[in-house]
Amino acid sequence: MRWVLLLLNGGILAGIVFLYPTLSQSAPELFTGNRAWFGLTLWGVVLMLHVGLVLLLELREGMVITRKQRAYEHTLAEYNRQKIKDRLNS
Repeated sequence: MRWVLLLLNGGILAGIVFLYPTLSQSAPELFTGNRAWFGLTLWGVVLMLHVGLVLLLELREGMVITRKQRAYEHTLAEYNRQKIKDRLNS
């Protein structure tokens, strides 16, 4: 869900950035007001914070997955060692 929201917000903001020359000529009042600049700047800051949050969450999930995989491999290795010991003892 966070990737969809990030893609949606980033896509809209990128569309505004790429269409800025056309929009500023056809509707200059859209970008000349202080409220519009404040809104776009605030939107960009929120988008950057969202990117940082998504990055941190992805890194955390990656660490959790790595930890679980390492624990599974350790348990599997212990099980295999025990199987070998049992075979040698019988």
